This record gives sequence, C-alpha cells and structure tokens, in this order.
Amino acid sequence: MLAWQTECLQLPALKRRQNLVLALPTSGGKTLVAEILVLKELLCQGRNALFVLPYVAIVQEKVRTPALPERTLCNHIGPPRDPMLVGSNPAGVNFLQRVCNKLPFLVKLVGSFTLAHRLRPVKELPARMACKLRCVRSLSPLAVALGFLVEEYAAGKGCYPPRRRRWKRTVYVATIEKAMGLVSSLTETDRLGEVGLAVVDELHLVGETGGRGANLEILLTKLLFSAGNVPVRSRPVVPVDLHVVGMSATIGNLGEVATFLQADSFCRNFRPVELREYIKLEDQVFSINWDARCPDELLTLSRRLEPKTQNSDIISMHYNRYGPVGVEHVGVTRRNRDRVAVHRVSERVEEDGDIGATTDNTLWYCPQTNSDIDPDSIGSLVLEVVPEESVLVFCATKKNCENVALLICQTMSRKFQGHKMDEKKALYRALMVECKGSVCPTLRSTLPFGVAYHHSGLMGGERRLLEEAFVSGTICCICCTSTLAAGVNLPAKRVILRSPYVGREFVTMSRYKQMVGRAGRAGMGSGLGESILVCKSTDIDKVRELVHSSMDQCVSSLAHGDASGMRSLLLSAIGQGVATSLAELHRLVKRTLLSVQNMFLTELLCTWQATRLGVDMKALVDSTLVGLFREGALRLRNQQADVSVCLSGDNVSQTSKKLRLHQDTPLSVSRLGRAAIRGCMDLKKARLLYEDLLQAQASLVLLTCLHLLYLVTPYDLVDQITPSPSVYFNSYNKLGVQDQQCARVLGITEVCMVRIVKGHTHRGVPERVIKRFYLTLMLSELWQQSSVWKVSVKYHVTRGFVQNLMSSSAAFAACVMRFCEELEEFWAFKDLLVNFSRRLSHCCTQELLPLMELPAVKRVGTEY
Repeated sequence: MLAWQTECLQLPALKRRQNLVLALPTSGGKTLVAEILVLKELLCQGRNALFVLPYVAIVQEKVRTPALPERTLCNHIGPPRDPMLVGSNPAGVNFLQRVCNKLPFLVKLVGSFTLAHRLRPVKELPARMACKLRCVRSLSPLAVALGFLVEEYAAGKGCYPPRRRRWKRTVYVATIEKAMGLVSSLTETDRLGEVGLAVVDELHLVGETGGRGANLEILLTKLLFSAGNVPVRSRPVVPVDLHVVGMSATIGNLGEVATFLQADSFCRNFRPVELREYIKLEDQVFSINWDARCPDELLTLSRRLEPKTQNSDIISMHYNRYGPVGVEHVGVTRRNRDRVAVHRVSERVEEDGDIGATTDNTLWYCPQTNSDIDPDSIGSLVLEVVPEESVLVFCATKKNCENVALLICQTMSRKFQGHKMDEKKALYRALMVECKGSVCPTLRSTLPFGVAYHHSGLMGGERRLLEEAFVSGTICCICCTSTLAAGVNLPAKRVILRSPYVGREFVTMSRYKQMVGRAGRAGMGSGLGESILVCKSTDIDKVRELVHSSMDQCVSSLAHGDASGMRSLLLSAIGQGVATSLAELHRLVKRTLLSVQNMFLTELLCTWQATRLGVDMKALVDSTLVGLFREGALRLRNQQADVSVCLSGDNVSQTSKKLRLHQDTPLSVSRLGRAAIRGCMDLKKARLLYEDLLQAQASLVLLTCLHLLYLVTPYDLVDQITPSPSVYFNSYNKLGVQDQQCARVLGITEVCMVRIVKGHTHRGVPERVIKRFYLTLMLSELWQQSSVWKVSVKYHVTRGFVQNLMSSSAAFAACVMRFCEELEEFWAFKDLLVNFSRRLSHCCTQELLPLMELPAVKRVGTEY
C-alpha cells in the first residue's frame, strides 16, 4: 500500500467517523481508499454503504460481475468467524485485516485490479502478470466471496425503498439522481440509519450547472442535516450515524467544499507514475515547466517534428454514399526522379472480418508527406507510440472523433494490420453480434489498424467492447470526447488533446487535468505518461492563460435561473419530514453550499448578510415558499381549503384573505407535491405530467400501446432532438388507423404534418408535444423489437441516442408509476404501467422478460 494511503486510513477523522474530502490527482489511488472504507463499514460496523457515481456506465462497471474462477476469495483467507461482523467485533476486524493482506495475491483470482494493484509497488508485480491485468473496477467478486450484496441503482434498476436485509449488508451503487430517490425513500420510512457511509466520487460535480450539480448538493445537504440529529417536531427522530467521504481531483475551492461537508480535507499532489506534459505549436513541441519562476521559463522547447514522406506504404480510403468501405495500400517498387512507381493492392474488409484483395496493378504518383494530409501531425505523434503502447486522442466534437480516427489510419502503414490480427477479427465479429449484423462503416475501416473512436453516439455494448479491446491491447488508439476522462478508466501511455476546445468552449484547467490524467497508470505499460496539447498560433495566448490558471471552483447552482434547485430542496425536505417549519427550513438552507459561499449569519444581530454571490438567502427561501404555496405544492398541516399565504412581517391587505406564516407554523406538502417527490421529479415536470395524465384520462387510446408510450417518453430528451420533417411525415403516414387515432387525440393531424413538412409554424399544438411524439414514434419501433441500428438509421440519430431513449424511458416509466400511486384519480395508470419499465429496459416480448433478467442472457439479445 502506498504511504499516503496508509496515512489517510489512519487519520483521526476516520477513526472518529467524521466526514472527509480526498483531493488527489487522477490515478492517485483515491478509489482504493474509498473501497477499503466501504469494506470496513460493511464487515466491521455492520452497516450498509452508499456509493454515488456520476454516470450510468460507471455504475454498471462497478456492479458488473466478471467470470469468477473456481477458487474464490474465501478459499484463501478463510470464512469470517462471525457472520454478522457487527460493531467493533474483533473477529470482523481481524477478518478485514486478512482480506487486505491477501488482496495482492487475489488479483490473479478475481481480477479486482482497482482494489489490489496498489497494495504493493508496481515494480514487484511480475511483468507477465502486469500485462494480463485488466482494470475491472467491480465490487461483485468481493461481494460473492465476503458475503455482502451489491445493488445497482441506474437507469431502470433499483427499488424504493430497498429491500430490508436481516443478515447481509448491502452496497448501493447509484447515480446522483437514483441516490436522491434512494435517500428519500429511506428517510420517509425512518431507515436512513441503516446507511453508515456515503462515498461520493467526482465531488466537483456539485458545482455543475444544468440540474445535476443542484441535485448532488440537495442529496448531500439532506444527508448532512439528517446526520446532525436536528429535532423535527412532526415525528420522533431516528438517530443517524452517517459520515460522508468525497473524492475529486479538480476542486479549486477545496476549503469551501470542506466547510459545506463539515469535513476534514486530505490533499496530496501524488501520482504513482510520472507525467510529462507538452504543448505542440506547429512543428515545435514545448515541455511545460510547472516550477517555473517567471512566465518566460514556463515553456521550454523540447524537440521539432520532422515531416515524414510516405515512401514505403501509401494508404488511401475508399468511400461510397454510406461512408468509407475499404482501404487501399500502395507499396513502392522503383523510383524515377520526382515520380515513384508503385504496386497497388486495393483491399476491402469482408463481413466476417477477413481482408480480401480485389485489384493488382502498377501506377506512377508523386510522393506526399504526412504533413500534406495531416498538417497537425496527429498521426506522427500516434505512430511514435503504437502499437506497443496505447494512445488516447481527445477531440472537441463527436464528428471530429470519427474524422481524426480516419486521418490517423491514412498515416499508418500496412504492417499495423498484422498486429493482433486474430484478436481484431474476434472484436469485429463481436461488434457484428452486438449490432445485429451491422458495423459502423468508420469502425469497419479503422479497426484493421487498431484504431477506433469512442463517444456517446455508440451503444453501450459497442463502447464496452472497444474499452475491453483497448485495455487488452487489441486496439492501440482511441479517438474520444472529453466525457471519457470523467467516465470509464482507460489509461494510456500518451494522451493527445486534438485542440484546446471542448465543443465551442475553450478548455478549463479542471477539464484539462481530467484528460491528461489518463496518461500513465500504475501497472499499465511503462512507468511514464505523456500528454500533448495541440494548439494553433492563434490560441497560444489562451493556452498560456490556461497553464497559469487554477482549478475550476465549485459554485452552487441552487439559485440559478428560477431557483428550481431551491424549490426541490424545500419541497422534498417538507415532504420527507426533514424540516417542517419556517425556522427549520432556514436552518436546513444554512447547511447548503450556497449558504457557505454566499452568506454568513451574524449571531448578535440575527440578520442575513450577503457576501459573495449577492443573493439574499432569507428572501430567497421566503419567496420560494410563497411560490410553492401559490402553485399548490404546499399547504398548512390540517388545512382544509386553499388560501393565499404571506410571511410574518409582510403587510396583509384587508381586502384579500391571506394566511400568515410564523417561524413555527407546521407545513406539509399537497398531494401533487408528494407525487412529485415520489416520482423523483421537479414540480415543473410534475405539472406537465399531471396535465398529460388528465388529458389521457379523458380520452385514453388503448387499441395499441402508442398512447402509453407517449406518457412515459421522458421530457428531458425533448430539447435534444430536432425532428426531420420528411422522416416525421413518412412515419406518420405509415401509422395504422388505431395509432393515428392516438395522434389525433394529442392534436397531431394530417394538417399539422403538412405544415411541419412545409416548415410552417404549428398552430394549436405545442412544440414540446410535436417533438415528444416524434420520440414516441422511435420508442414504438423499439417496442416492436426493431433493432437500435435500424431505428437510428431511419430517424437520422446516433445509436447511442436511441439506446439512451430506451433506458431513459424505462426509468421515467417507473417514475410515472410512483407518481400515479400518490394520486387516486390516476389509479388506472398505475395498473397499466406495472410492466412497462421492465419491458422498455429490454424491448422484448412479455414471455422473455424473466429470462432477460439473467446477466448472461442480456448480452445475447432477444432474438431467438
């Protein structure tokens, strides 16, 4: 174990079960410490643990069950003496020590590389073993061996509240949104005390805009407030002994975040593998000197890139209307002054993964340099490393990833095709199975060279296959977007930033550190990592500012826009009984990151004073409460009729009936507010859903499933789609009479479709309804068991978007069902939507649903 990890695990704060923030660079070993703390909580304290991860893919990777060997963990460490391992049981402590002592040896058995590879120096690992190690970040092998459970809360998986276990302890691995629902259900049922530890990875996301940062802040605020044993008058309090461990590599205001969590901070600048950072400007490569005392010493010229002539092999891509279909290799045979006689062999990739020659002739050409087709020398930088080592190329956009992958292949010689040819053929066949007989034309052209692209446009199965191929060395170069840096763990020898932009925005220091942190990982290849930022002369000044800048600061987004984050916090706190009066709500808000960054309370004057963000916290809370009352989400306890509300101290008009709220006035949520909480949605979406359900209640079309599919189509994806008028019109005309009846109920008629095709504005039909029904048409084809590939081609969207639509609809269907359970008038929808979530997760027939729950069956598919 590394020295800092031993020091961290022996901190007095952890012994006293206090909160902790781990701030170390990427690949520093934070995850190992967190997982050991999880094991300690499960085995020694006998309490459940919550592991919060930012993305669905990482949750699935953490829960994924690899193939276990015949000899399991307990064969080598022995079973625990006490099955319960409750409290400070010495047997449990000794058992945990035996687990930690045996972990280096257990790497060979279960491949749990994340838990074991840093327990001794990398140089002590055998070279053959280091080559075969796969970075499987899964808790399942340890769960099977040590007798605890791992439950997945992502997409459509997870139940609220979770099943109560008498003997076994559970690790809940959840996304941010699912963790909110999980904590809410445990709070409502007075079971939050079952959780003793909450681990939050990528803690810097608390400052992200767009709703996710506010959701994470709400989750942490409620956990901290509940753990503080604040008295609640509505019901007796169950003591909650819960501590939070946060991890991040890119927090600029660590002090404020630690104050928000009431935590100690452990900060080190440690990397197990040296990282050398470079900046490429035209043909010059400069090394970054972070210890420079003056700006002139920051960049030091390291070397110059010499242009290479394509003499030995010339690569030429062949395209048709659907994209690249083959590769042409041109080999040099003889020279004649400025011309070169070449021997041409045109090749194409067969469907079974083989490569077959089609033509053979001789021609003359004028030699080119790589700089003619690759002016930024991306291919040259890649060729310096591959195929012995791996390279990640971060690109600004998804389309740029595919173009750069093709560009790199044009600079590669034919000899790269012979590297691990059998493994490449196996990968190609696996992609054929995953995509139901189709493979992306770009991947079909780049895979023979060991090059691929990776972004959200690919399906989850495709991404998983490419990730595994990259770790095993079958693929030596992946062109990806910046989301991979904060997602799946794919270490590489060299990381290349194609440009200093993410989309259209200039990269920030936090994003930059996330991406370059992928370079060089312990136990993966050589002990040196390299990063190269490619920039143009017009951006060099911005790059200098980037190097001098600090990490991004986490700024609360609870008050952004219409303060929807604050509305969600107050509504959920009142509905779950966490805070049920005006005074308690003010105390709750004081525990938020927004309060830490924006306010301080003057004890003598008892007044709120703004300091940083310029927000009057008391006025924000009061106005939010008034808005919730006016929208019908809140009411007074035992209130019989709706009344207007004013706060204590406001002027009350004598002509209008108003109700004065005092500091101790008990509050409760209305039926709509409780339904929104149960459905894990904000009040705005709850109102939209309520209106849609009322409309469907009056004229529900059950001749087909199209109307029900419309009701479970998520609102979040509406703004991410722009319908194609011609595709929309053709799909509408192909609907049956019964499906067209559903469309007419929604207001989408033939006249409306004609106006859409002509590009006219839509009269009488909201744009959100038109876009949402377009998504419903895609979902309907998936429901009828059309492949993701066919739907993506037909509707001109990426395969990843179609798969995301399917999983998001499955999750939203479960939310709609819980929403209807709280409202008696929608009792019929509750029964109609019982199996929708499960079936949308797999889009298979009803009789195959039980079979699809088996892990080994999911990878095969639903065709039989």
